[in-house]
Amino acid sequence: TLSSTGCLRCPVLWGSTNLFYPLIAEKQLNLFYSFLGIDYNPDLQAEFEKESELEAAARRTSFDFYVADSKMKEIFVKVKYTEEGFGRAKSDEAHKAKFQKTYLPLIKKSSFLSSQCNNEKVFLANYQILRNLVHISDTAHVVLLFPSANSKVSEAAKFAKNNLLNNAGRDRLNIVHLDELVSYFESQSLKASVKNYFQNFRAKYCF
Repeated sequence: TLSSTGCLRCPVLWGSTNLFYPLIAEKQLNLFYSFLGIDYNPDLQAEFEKESELEAAARRTSFDFYVADSKMKEIFVKVKYTEEGFGRAKSDEAHKAKFQKTYLPLIKKSSFLSSQCNNEKVFLANYQILRNLVHISDTAHVVLLFPSANSKVSEAAKFAKNNLLNNAGRDRLNIVHLDELVSYFESQSLKASVKNYFQNFRAKYCF
Protein backbone atom coordinates (compact mmCIF):
# COMPACT_ATOMS: atom_id res chain seq x y z
CA THR A 1 0.00 0.00 0.00
CA LEU A 2 0.93 3.67 -0.26
CA SER A 3 1.18 6.14 2.56
CA SER A 4 -0.49 9.54 2.47
CA THR A 5 2.90 11.21 2.10
CA GLY A 6 3.65 9.37 -1.11
CA CYS A 7 6.18 6.94 0.38
CA LEU A 8 5.90 3.21 -0.08
CA ARG A 9 5.52 1.12 3.04
CA CYS A 10 8.46 -0.96 1.91
CA PRO A 11 12.15 -0.20 1.26
CA VAL A 12 12.16 2.66 -1.25
CA LEU A 13 14.46 2.25 -4.24
CA TRP A 14 15.40 4.92 -6.71
CA GLY A 15 14.94 5.00 -10.46
CA SER A 16 12.26 2.96 -12.15
CA THR A 17 11.25 1.14 -8.96
CA ASN A 18 9.66 4.04 -7.14
CA LEU A 19 8.13 5.25 -10.41
CA PHE A 20 6.39 2.01 -11.41
CA TYR A 21 5.99 0.15 -8.11
CA PRO A 22 2.75 1.97 -7.12
CA LEU A 23 1.12 0.80 -10.35
CA ILE A 24 2.16 -2.78 -9.61
CA ALA A 25 1.02 -2.60 -5.99
CA GLU A 26 -2.36 -1.15 -6.91
CA LYS A 27 -2.81 -3.26 -10.08
CA GLN A 28 -2.86 -0.27 -12.40
CA LEU A 29 -0.08 -1.12 -14.85
CA ASN A 30 -2.68 -0.81 -17.60
CA LEU A 31 -2.18 2.97 -17.28
CA PHE A 32 1.30 2.62 -18.77
CA TYR A 33 -0.01 0.79 -21.84
CA SER A 34 -2.79 3.37 -22.16
CA PHE A 35 -0.32 6.27 -22.03
CA LEU A 36 1.72 4.66 -24.81
CA GLY A 37 -1.37 3.91 -26.88
CA ILE A 38 -0.58 0.17 -26.95
CA ASP A 39 -3.35 -2.41 -26.81
CA TYR A 40 -2.92 -5.04 -24.12
CA ASN A 41 -4.39 -8.23 -22.74
CA PRO A 42 -5.01 -8.91 -19.03
CA ASP A 43 -2.57 -10.37 -16.49
CA LEU A 44 0.29 -7.91 -16.88
CA GLN A 45 3.59 -9.14 -15.46
CA ALA A 46 6.40 -6.72 -14.57
CA GLU A 47 10.08 -7.04 -13.74
CA PHE A 48 12.78 -4.59 -12.66
CA GLU A 49 16.35 -4.85 -13.97
CA LYS A 50 15.30 -7.18 -16.74
CA GLU A 51 18.25 -8.86 -18.45
CA SER A 52 18.18 -9.46 -22.17
CA GLU A 53 17.11 -12.91 -23.27
CA LEU A 54 18.32 -12.26 -26.82
CA GLU A 55 21.99 -11.68 -26.20
CA ALA A 56 24.39 -14.61 -26.04
CA ALA A 57 26.94 -12.87 -23.82
CA ALA A 58 28.27 -12.99 -20.27
CA ARG A 59 27.28 -9.35 -19.71
CA ARG A 60 23.86 -8.74 -21.19
CA THR A 61 21.85 -5.56 -21.62
CA SER A 62 19.68 -4.77 -18.61
CA PHE A 63 16.47 -2.76 -18.84
CA ASP A 64 15.31 -0.68 -15.88
CA PHE A 65 11.74 -1.89 -16.24
CA TYR A 66 9.92 -4.52 -18.27
CA VAL A 67 6.27 -5.45 -18.58
CA ALA A 68 4.45 -8.01 -20.72
CA ASP A 69 0.82 -8.95 -21.12
CA SER A 70 -0.66 -12.44 -21.28
CA LYS A 71 0.12 -12.71 -25.00
CA MET A 72 3.73 -11.59 -24.48
CA LYS A 73 3.27 -8.09 -25.89
CA GLU A 74 6.38 -6.62 -24.30
CA ILE A 75 7.63 -3.17 -23.29
CA PHE A 76 11.32 -2.66 -22.49
CA VAL A 77 12.06 0.58 -20.62
CA LYS A 78 15.41 2.36 -20.39
CA VAL A 79 15.37 5.22 -17.86
CA LYS A 80 17.72 8.21 -18.14
CA TYR A 81 17.13 10.69 -15.33
CA THR A 82 20.34 12.73 -15.11
CA GLU A 83 22.73 11.09 -17.59
CA GLU A 84 24.10 13.16 -20.45
CA GLY A 85 23.18 10.95 -23.37
CA PHE A 86 23.90 7.34 -24.29
CA GLY A 87 27.29 5.69 -24.06
CA ARG A 88 29.54 4.74 -26.94
CA ALA A 89 32.05 1.86 -26.94
CA LYS A 90 35.77 1.87 -27.50
CA SER A 91 36.87 0.51 -30.83
CA ASP A 92 38.97 -2.19 -29.17
CA GLU A 93 39.20 -5.90 -29.86
CA ALA A 94 36.81 -6.87 -27.07
CA HIS A 95 34.00 -4.64 -28.32
CA LYS A 96 34.64 -5.53 -31.95
CA ALA A 97 34.42 -9.22 -31.10
CA LYS A 98 31.19 -8.68 -29.15
CA PHE A 99 29.71 -6.80 -32.07
CA GLN A 100 30.53 -9.62 -34.49
CA LYS A 101 29.45 -12.46 -32.20
CA THR A 102 26.51 -11.03 -30.28
CA TYR A 103 25.00 -8.03 -32.01
CA LEU A 104 25.55 -8.40 -35.74
CA PRO A 105 23.43 -11.59 -35.88
CA LEU A 106 20.63 -9.76 -34.03
CA ILE A 107 20.89 -6.75 -36.35
CA LYS A 108 20.69 -8.95 -39.43
CA LYS A 109 17.56 -10.63 -38.08
CA SER A 110 15.88 -7.33 -37.24
CA SER A 111 13.22 -5.84 -39.49
CA PHE A 112 13.33 -2.54 -37.63
CA LEU A 113 16.90 -1.21 -37.72
CA SER A 114 18.33 0.89 -40.54
CA SER A 115 20.91 -0.74 -42.81
CA GLN A 116 23.77 1.39 -41.44
CA CYS A 117 23.55 -0.44 -38.09
CA ASN A 118 25.36 -3.34 -39.77
CA ASN A 119 28.44 -1.14 -39.80
CA GLU A 120 30.79 -1.82 -36.89
CA LYS A 121 31.83 1.83 -36.49
CA VAL A 122 28.23 3.03 -36.46
CA PHE A 123 27.27 0.40 -33.90
CA LEU A 124 30.15 1.17 -31.54
CA ALA A 125 29.49 4.92 -31.83
CA ASN A 126 25.88 4.28 -30.77
CA TYR A 127 26.63 1.31 -28.57
CA GLN A 128 24.32 1.75 -25.59
CA ILE A 129 21.25 2.85 -27.45
CA LEU A 130 21.57 0.20 -30.16
CA ARG A 131 21.87 -2.49 -27.51
CA ASN A 132 18.39 -1.37 -26.50
CA LEU A 133 16.97 -1.00 -30.00
CA VAL A 134 17.85 -4.54 -31.09
CA HIS A 135 15.07 -5.67 -28.72
CA ILE A 136 12.36 -4.07 -30.87
CA SER A 137 10.28 -6.78 -32.51
CA ASP A 138 6.81 -7.49 -33.89
CA THR A 139 5.60 -7.86 -30.30
CA ALA A 140 8.03 -5.60 -28.43
CA HIS A 141 8.33 -1.85 -27.95
CA VAL A 142 11.31 -0.03 -26.47
CA VAL A 143 10.67 3.05 -24.32
CA LEU A 144 13.31 5.71 -23.68
CA LEU A 145 12.17 7.54 -20.54
CA PHE A 146 13.74 10.79 -19.32
CA PRO A 147 12.80 14.27 -18.03
CA SER A 148 11.88 16.76 -20.74
CA ALA A 149 14.58 19.10 -19.39
CA ASN A 150 17.34 16.61 -20.27
CA SER A 151 18.12 18.06 -23.68
CA LYS A 152 21.18 15.87 -24.36
CA VAL A 153 19.27 12.62 -23.91
CA SER A 154 16.40 14.09 -25.93
CA GLU A 155 18.72 14.89 -28.84
CA ALA A 156 20.28 11.42 -28.73
CA ALA A 157 16.86 9.73 -28.62
CA LYS A 158 15.59 11.75 -31.60
CA PHE A 159 18.77 11.00 -33.55
CA ALA A 160 18.34 7.29 -32.89
CA LYS A 161 14.70 7.33 -33.96
CA ASN A 162 15.42 9.25 -37.16
CA ASN A 163 18.67 7.58 -38.18
CA LEU A 164 19.06 4.16 -36.58
CA LEU A 165 15.55 2.84 -37.22
CA ASN A 166 13.49 2.33 -40.36
CA ASN A 167 9.85 3.38 -40.57
CA ALA A 168 8.61 0.19 -38.91
CA GLY A 169 11.13 0.63 -36.10
CA ARG A 170 10.17 4.24 -35.47
CA ASP A 171 6.63 3.12 -34.74
CA ARG A 172 7.92 0.80 -32.01
CA LEU A 173 10.27 3.22 -30.24
CA ASN A 174 8.50 5.41 -27.68
CA ILE A 175 10.27 8.56 -26.50
CA VAL A 176 8.61 9.46 -23.20
CA HIS A 177 9.12 12.47 -20.94
CA LEU A 178 9.06 11.64 -17.24
CA ASP A 179 7.08 14.73 -16.26
CA GLU A 180 4.34 14.00 -18.80
CA LEU A 181 4.12 10.35 -17.76
CA VAL A 182 3.87 11.16 -14.05
CA SER A 183 1.18 13.77 -14.70
CA TYR A 184 -0.77 11.20 -16.69
CA PHE A 185 -0.54 8.60 -13.93
CA GLU A 186 -1.69 11.23 -11.45
CA SER A 187 -4.66 12.35 -13.54
CA GLN A 188 -5.85 8.94 -14.73
CA SER A 189 -5.62 6.86 -11.57
CA LEU A 190 -8.94 6.08 -9.92
CA LYS A 191 -7.33 5.60 -6.51
CA ALA A 192 -6.64 8.59 -4.27
CA SER A 193 -3.54 6.94 -2.81
CA VAL A 194 -1.95 6.60 -6.26
CA LYS A 195 -2.93 10.14 -7.26
CA ASN A 196 -1.34 11.45 -4.08
CA TYR A 197 1.81 9.40 -4.59
CA PHE A 198 2.42 10.73 -8.09
CA GLN A 199 1.56 14.28 -7.06
CA ASN A 200 4.36 14.08 -4.49
CA PHE A 201 6.67 12.32 -6.97
CA ARG A 202 6.15 15.07 -9.54
CA ALA A 203 6.81 17.80 -6.97
CA LYS A 204 10.09 16.18 -5.91
CA TYR A 205 11.56 14.83 -9.14
CA CYS A 206 10.01 16.62 -12.13
CA PHE A 207 11.49 20.03 -12.69
